[in-house]
Amino acid sequence: MTVEQLLLGSFDAMLEAPPASARLRLLVVDLGLRGKLVSHVAEEGSGQDLLGRIRSERSVRPRPEGAKERGEPLHAIPAHWAWTTFGWVTDSRLGKMLDRAKNQGAPLSYLRNTNVQWFRFDLDDIAEMRMDEREAEEYRLHPGDLLICEGGEPGRVAIVDESVRHLVFQKALHRSRPLGGVAPMFLAYFLWREAQVGRLESAFTGSTIRHLTGKSLARYSVPLPPVEEQCRIVARVAHLWRLCDDLDAFQRAREQARSQLRRACLASLAAARTDDDFIEAWSRTSASWEVIADDPNCAPAIKQSILQLAVQGRLVRGELDAEPATELMRRSRVERDRRLASKVTRVTDDSAGYERDDSELPEGWTWAPLQDLVQFIDYRGKTPEKTLSGIPLITAKNIRRGWINPEPREYIAKATYGSWMTRGFPKVGDILFTTEAPLGNAALVDATTPFALAQRTICLSPYADLHTPFLLTVLLSPWFAEELERRATGMTATGIKASKLRLIRVPVPPVCEQQAIAARVEGLTGHLDRLHDALVNRTRAAEELSLAATRLSL
Repeated sequence: MTVEQLLLGSFDAMLEAPPASARLRLLVVDLGLRGKLVSHVAEEGSGQDLLGRIRSERSVRPRPEGAKERGEPLHAIPAHWAWTTFGWVTDSRLGKMLDRAKNQGAPLSYLRNTNVQWFRFDLDDIAEMRMDEREAEEYRLHPGDLLICEGGEPGRVAIVDESVRHLVFQKALHRSRPLGGVAPMFLAYFLWREAQVGRLESAFTGSTIRHLTGKSLARYSVPLPPVEEQCRIVARVAHLWRLCDDLDAFQRAREQARSQLRRACLASLAAARTDDDFIEAWSRTSASWEVIADDPNCAPAIKQSILQLAVQGRLVRGELDAEPATELMRRSRVERDRRLASKVTRVTDDSAGYERDDSELPEGWTWAPLQDLVQFIDYRGKTPEKTLSGIPLITAKNIRRGWINPEPREYIAKATYGSWMTRGFPKVGDILFTTEAPLGNAALVDATTPFALAQRTICLSPYADLHTPFLLTVLLSPWFAEELERRATGMTATGIKASKLRLIRVPVPPVCEQQAIAARVEGLTGHLDRLHDALVNRTRAAEELSLAATRLSL
């Protein structure tokens, strides 16, 4: 497959890659420098003819060190082109050494390498140096000269125009004046291409501070088409780059519109105060779901909004004849009191500052302190002796937001497992919660094989028929994160005491509504994950296509 076929067949897909226009610009220039953008016109002659004219012009000029008429090929070029060297087709010299003590004469404005950007000049900060008139003539600039950075970002180039022709240039810049009518922009595109693909670095000297010496620049190989063809290549590249500018503008405008839509949808959901407001906001959000999720960086914010809506009872409508949450709490307290009597659990005396008003909640819901809903199986403050193998040890480092990472893997000995886990054994469906470093991560237990708990982790085991996937939704919501922040202590490592965590009130819906909310959250976040995966795969495919085209062309 040729580059042209790949580009034509995959152009739309390649636009999905985040740096689409940057890669397209490189492909365009590379195609131009390989003779694949414009057709050959026989009447225009050849690169060999141009070398002959330059040879005549070069005969009255000193040959730069390293410059040769014949250059080493870097890649394939048309048969009528020739390989030469940069120093052969330009008259180059390094700028004036700046020595304020020795330089005499009138003050003249001069360009430094910081003033030279790719293809343009930054004239915001122009310095002055003294130079006598005769010497100044040696460092005068002519329109069409190339100014090339010797240091800083070696190889960066801009072409002299009327805005800078009255200036001189300092030593950190090479002034290269094309010979034989060679198009300055053709050489500028060439240097840019070589810098973008990393090939120009082979000509640099120095390690921490890199330089492009005059000798290295002079001997660098350059492809040479006829002058007229160079000009047509430059014009074609400029035209296609303007299309890339249009693409950049389009993508910026599209992303700005999408960003505004995301913010508006999420804000309308958060601001909804009545059922009708929420239904309208949710309808608008659902209709725009594909656009809202079309940014991998937005997924966490959207998930947090989903969790917040779940805690507020906005994701599902409760059943009018459902058993109220107070019945669940009655069963839960009965089991809690039984375990209290058996001394397998404990509670903290209630204190002011944790109260909540049931009128804040949807009908049938209630507030309840965590200690009335779940038993705290707490091994905080102790560190078991670790071994190289045995029973897996789950630490705060393993507990993430919504899942348990087996890495890093740590163990305790099988012989000490029973004596260590004296406060209870986590079971499938329980929730593991981190109280410090990090604070507030939570995940459901899904392991059927034994494991031990380490410090800074608490297992929350329900007393009654609480639906723990719903409780997990609550614990991971922005609302609960704010509650934790209010109750947390510590400077370098923020944490929460179990006594305070026990008393935090959480919203409790009827059991059937808990199940419906958890299912709705799982469905929405699962759909979001699938959209995210599709976006990532689409972007990766576009990047692979773009890279494949780059590999074919370079």
